[in-house]
Amino acid sequence: MYDLYVKTMEASHEDDYLVKDRNNEWMKTLPGLVQNSKQFIAVGALHLAGPYGLVAQFKNFGYTVTPIKLPK
Repeated sequence: MYDLYVKTMEASHEDDYLVKDRNNEWMKTLPGLVQNSKQFIAVGALHLAGPYGLVAQFKNFGYTVTPIKLPK
């Protein structure tokens, strides 16, 4: 899904405001929310992947990100 998104952005020459810019804005607020307690943060799948994804950004801030495994 993320690869398709990247190809679409490259082909359309659109600004990456839907994912990258929004993630960067969220990272101004989210670390303060998770600083003192565990949190569940629900976002669309594209906001998780890639170098500007929330998972990578939280890891860059030094947080541990643990995926939740759903039962089969």
